[in-house]
Amino acid sequence: MWGTILVVLAVAWALFGFELTKPTDFHDYRITAVESAQSAYDALVTAKATGEAQLAGRTFDTYVESNLDDANKALAGAQKDFVGTAPVDARTTAMRDELGPLLAASTRALTNLQKAEQTHDDAGLRAALAAIDPIASRLSDFIDRHQ
Repeated sequence: MWGTILVVLAVAWALFGFELTKPTDFHDYRITAVESAQSAYDALVTAKATGEAQLAGRTFDTYVESNLDDANKALAGAQKDFVGTAPVDARTTAMRDELGPLLAASTRALTNLQKAEQTHDDAGLRAALAAIDPIASRLSDFIDRHQ
């Protein structure tokens, strides 16, 4: 009986180890890329809604700062996951070449929004909010094509 239990545990452990160390394939890369794009999109949409509420005077500064900080953290996590997975073929390289610049643009947009919010620059806040739409639209297109 104990021998059977040990064999089952050894097989389970081996399968678990294989799952952790198996090489990335197209499917795994696509999932990571789509999840990263979705996280970036969500961060941008949240930041935009927060910035619009700030312009309308419907929020407190601490709420805005907290939301924008959370959006930046979510975007940083998405970028970390994305760059941590290497493309495996021409299709995944094309995904990387498309999504990488979008994630970088998302970071710039959130940074500009955060700077404008911190300095209470309404014109800068409007400009930063306007810059979010085309990036979010391209992220949404990426998600739709690769989901």
